[in-house]
Amino acid sequence: MKKTCRIAFWAAVFVVLECVTTAQTTVAPSAFSLGATMDETYKVFGAPSQWYAYSAGSAHFLNSSIERDAALQVYGVRAVGDVYMRQTSANLYRIKVAWLPDETASRLRPTMRVRWLTKDVDKPAPVATILGDLPEAAEICKTGCDLYGVADGDFQVSGSYVLALPSNPSPAQLQTGLLLATNFEGGGVHEAWCIGIMLALKKSGGIWGGGELPNWQGEIASVTISTINPPAVPHDPQPPKKGKRPQERRSGGQTPPVKLGTWIPGSR
Repeated sequence: MKKTCRIAFWAAVFVVLECVTTAQTTVAPSAFSLGATMDETYKVFGAPSQWYAYSAGSAHFLNSSIERDAALQVYGVRAVGDVYMRQTSANLYRIKVAWLPDETASRLRPTMRVRWLTKDVDKPAPVATILGDLPEAAEICKTGCDLYGVADGDFQVSGSYVLALPSNPSPAQLQTGLLLATNFEGGGVHEAWCIGIMLALKKSGGIWGGGELPNWQGEIASVTISTINPPAVPHDPQPPKKGKRPQERRSGGQTPPVKLGTWIPGSR
């Protein structure tokens, strides 16, 4: 009987430890933060093992610190950034982190801060699915984000995309957006800037999103988290009828954004 009890006891301990280990391995990933310093970012995510350099409108990936240092000499700190891979239970993301030098404290030794993030999505999925898989979206949209469909692209994303903006942006989100947009000067700007999320549709027929107005079911292929000057949205905009696009157009022939609804973390 004693031997049987001992076996049962250790079996129970093993089950408890196994559950604890499983819980630890499924902890949600940490979120990157716009405006965070390089030191703060590396303390959470570690130093990268891959980098990128933007040249001629496209990103070239660098696999050694020697290549990175050479790219910095040629292209400068604004065109060279870090690359991280993030595996979730639902998807795989390649995250490109861009840096911006903050010369507020020192021009000769500026503080490098996160300027924007771009995430390449391994398996394109609907808007709510992608947002629900990103810890950055949970932080930015903690009180909800209004979603707008943009058919023609006018920010850093070409083609069709969905724009997610905090429904009630916090003072910190507004301040960070303004500082990043003005190279940390912050003054003399009349536009409203805020942190937001751009979700670009999967490329279709040689065009990103096929030029169609995005909707909740559109498959997202890449995500950019950046400071955004919100677009002018018509009052009480109505989604177009199925198969048609809005007739009203802004200057330059661009279709006005159409509000798709509101996303709140935890909703699908």
